[in-house]
Amino acid sequence: MNRPPILGLLLILLFSAATATAAPITVIDTFQWGTGSATDQTFSDTSPPLWTHTLNFSPAAGSITDATLELRHKGNVGSAFFGEVWALSTQGNIALGSLSNSSLIIFNYYTTQTFSLPSFLLPALPVGSWTLGLRLYETTGGTDFITLDYSKLSVTYEPVATPEPATLTLLGSGFAAAALWCRRRQKRQSL
Repeated sequence: MNRPPILGLLLILLFSAATATAAPITVIDTFQWGTGSATDQTFSDTSPPLWTHTLNFSPAAGSITDATLELRHKGNVGSAFFGEVWALSTQGNIALGSLSNSSLIIFNYYTTQTFSLPSFLLPALPVGSWTLGLRLYETTGGTDFITLDYSKLSVTYEPVATPEPATLTLLGSGFAAAALWCRRRQKRQSL
């Protein structure tokens, strides 16, 4: 019996289903201190700053390739010798690092510092949103101050792979052709 080549075509269609992959996407959330014309806020170690970043991934994140936190600050001497060392952690007390020196004896100047977030802090994937709580704390004695301008969380991710609409159409056409082929075959065998 001569089999039509349609069966081979159906198999090719079934096994060639593809998924769409998009270019990496970067999402950013910026937390700005201060109100009105004041773009910064000063904190003491008796009332340290707490803040959160929330990122919404649309489309949902399938894998995160990079996550960084940028913090702009001034007033940190950055030395235990001078009695002041500020450090950054999550609100769950996972240390992310110490702040760099952002103070001179005469002048206070802003410095922008970037922290790479460790992979164990990243959300379980796939995910549609993620909230990260952060805090600063001072590790030496006495009352010390720090001024914060902004905090920026940046995450680069690859979206969840989704089937291409054209692939779904081909797959559906393949199933319809297979059903027609089976129906014709049954008619021929019944004759």
